[in-house]
Amino acid sequence: MKWSLLLLSILLWTDFGFAAGSTRDNWSIGFLGGITTNKQDDMNTLITRANTRVGGISTPQFTNSWEVAMFLQKRFSQSIVAIQLRPSYLFNTVSGNGGSGANAGTYSYKISGYTIMPLLRVHILESSSIKLFIQGGVGWGKLDSEIQEASASVKFSGSNYGFQGGVGVDWCFGTSGRHCLITEGNVRYLYIERNIASSVGGTFSSGANGSLSQAANGREVEIDSKDFGTTFSGIQAFVGYRFAF
Repeated sequence: MKWSLLLLSILLWTDFGFAAGSTRDNWSIGFLGGITTNKQDDMNTLITRANTRVGGISTPQFTNSWEVAMFLQKRFSQSIVAIQLRPSYLFNTVSGNGGSGANAGTYSYKISGYTIMPLLRVHILESSSIKLFIQGGVGWGKLDSEIQEASASVKFSGSNYGFQGGVGVDWCFGTSGRHCLITEGNVRYLYIERNIASSVGGTFSSGANGSLSQAANGREVEIDSKDFGTTFSGIQAFVGYRFAF
């Protein structure tokens, strides 16, 4: 590990410099994909309660979600600063079976949604082949969710504003350096407290280890008489590709 750090230090001082602006790659487009550590606490609570209530279900907990993104970026001429517009799509489904009698059936929980995140990117260190950057921004997201517990089901959605920030590296190659592989990590906070039901079927269990306390068309979805929350929040680990033109 220490030899890797020493080698990186030598490269930094021989081939790199603090970014002083670039006349190249003023515009670029690209795509990213990876995982987000996206724990859905209220969904996981329902899964835990259903597992206890019906004597066991095979549905796992929410941990990581898949996420893909694309972007359009403008880097200002002779500047270390770039702005980026990044829409992304996050999705995950956990599903299983369990129960007996009237409680027997599928226990499935699903989320899918998109964010639109404008980002400010600053290139803090770069050479012709490697560009280290930090970035951050404020954006908006909308998340659709679906719950099925045996014969009871509900579809609902919500939206909110949030923010994210992170660090990454462009690994550029080719004689022009226009083709770049991207590795980046970000932390995002975008919590949706209020979700409105759009489709409801059956009746959710109540009492000890009960399920949703409110699920009615056009009304807020609730658990324990409190708003049922969903989230885009988590740590993103992305790889991708960027083309400069």
